[in-house]
Amino acid sequence: GPQMGDGAMAEVIGPVEGGLGFVDALQILRAEYRDALVLAPLDGRKRWYDGGDKQARMVMTARAPVQAMRLGVLGAEFCREACGGLLARNGLTGQDVDFFVCAQAGAWFGEACARTLDLPDHKYTPPEDHFQKYGHLLAASAPLNLWVAWTTGKLRKGDLVLIYSPGVGFTQAAALLRWSLDPPTAEQKQAVVP
Repeated sequence: GPQMGDGAMAEVIGPVEGGLGFVDALQILRAEYRDALVLAPLDGRKRWYDGGDKQARMVMTARAPVQAMRLGVLGAEFCREACGGLLARNGLTGQDVDFFVCAQAGAWFGEACARTLDLPDHKYTPPEDHFQKYGHLLAASAPLNLWVAWTTGKLRKGDLVLIYSPGVGFTQAAALLRWSLDPPTAEQKQAVVP
């Protein structure tokens, strides 16, 4: 990232056994929050990439402080809306979810989202297994959380997995999949995440 470390993640998508893999997804856009938190250049340029070879220093700012505050206050409610809508569209409830994966922007966020979905502790990765080890890796946070859950034995083949990933407030994305991998090998469990 331009100011802080960003995570990078590769996700392999391919054929899986019948009844496993991608089920459905839902994305909600909230244009009213577009100015809540903005990553922008410090030198006054409108876009970080204007100006050719000279790289602009970036800073996260709250252009609309009240909206930014509401993002934190309503973060778990936004999760409930996106995830609940996706589950309802598929004739499911939180009771049907075997495991919940969340992009965690803070140590508290995954648990708050799981609680608003009425999911018990064993159905999500606690912050000490994810956030406190790796921090918030932006776009890589949810896939990393999924990898942590798999390598720690919390996912079983056929499990219904609910994934939630918000994007700086104005985008909420939820996805459902049926876990398709066998338990990890010893080498996969020992893999080091840089």
